[in-house]
Amino acid sequence: MESILNSNIDIRIEKKLPDFSLSVDLTLPGSGITALFGVSGSGKTTLLRCIAGLEKAESAMIRFSGIWWQHEEKFIPTAERRLGYIFQEPSLFPHLTVKENLAFGQKKKDSAAIQTESVRLGIEHLLTRYPSSLSGGERQRVAIARTLLSRPSVLLMDEPLAALDYQRKQEILPYLKHLKEQLNIPIIYVSHAIDEVIQLADHLVLLEKGKVLADGQLIKLLAIPDIASKLGQKNKTIFSAKIVEHCHTSALTKIKIDELSLWVPLLANEIGQKISCRLCTNHIHLSAMPDAVFNLNQWPMKLAKILPSNLAGFELLELQHGKTCLYTNMTSQIISQADMRIGMQLWVTIPQVEIVSSLSD
Repeated sequence: MESILNSNIDIRIEKKLPDFSLSVDLTLPGSGITALFGVSGSGKTTLLRCIAGLEKAESAMIRFSGIWWQHEEKFIPTAERRLGYIFQEPSLFPHLTVKENLAFGQKKKDSAAIQTESVRLGIEHLLTRYPSSLSGGERQRVAIARTLLSRPSVLLMDEPLAALDYQRKQEILPYLKHLKEQLNIPIIYVSHAIDEVIQLADHLVLLEKGKVLADGQLIKLLAIPDIASKLGQKNKTIFSAKIVEHCHTSALTKIKIDELSLWVPLLANEIGQKISCRLCTNHIHLSAMPDAVFNLNQWPMKLAKILPSNLAGFELLELQHGKTCLYTNMTSQIISQADMRIGMQLWVTIPQVEIVSSLSD
């Protein structure tokens, strides 16, 4: 699928709802997964439907990749917006096989494209079957493949896992993760399940009663105490890692996050398998020199930024090593006493690592 350059999505919407007004002013990134998160009834789906043109608002300005979808008197119909929309229910045609359902999503029948998307979503062995013989997760994967065959420039997903049980969700999550890595298009993902958001999202928009409470990179927002609290988290940062070594004598497994390594309790995962792990930033320790006693999980990191924190008396530190960023809050007093400055190297000791999930390659 072709890459869409400079494809930010600008959204300004005012819409009256029965219990509150949806009022948003956002610029969403043109790549990766942006999660619209909030409790049921916070305005997530209404916002998504407005972006798609399925609902109109009293006042709306929506622009994608420099093209106005809606502005003042202008309104581009949904069918002309080059977007794909995944609903909670797959809505497949029951009288058609999986392959025939996939072909229905194409303007021109292309068997090679059907094969490509079937392999991408792991449904190539289902092509001759009918929807009634598929599990909920399989039907949803077919629906996603059918949508991708329409070659959308934006993919909108409205709680695609909400109707699935835990086991089916775990089956489909790796495929959604791969979509982000393989497709160079923005994906907007609606969910009220924080575990899904943590495993999938790069960017987060937190909604409450139609208002935006937070908007930004997920890992940065997780480092802000009051935002993390609303997300049901406690200052935790999520990383994608790979299994690189097992040491059975010490019952430890070595994982790598980009160029950095961590030892965790022995895992059953195979060497090379990808996992998602979570670090609690409350538990990390910063020092100017490496710890000679506890030296198992220590990272040399540069203090890249000192950012304002909305927690009184604290500031947010951005630490970097190559492509890896870590955020942690620290009191202004300690930063001053330790004479911490932008560019200085610090040693980060990480005593606790939580494995969130396994991700198939």
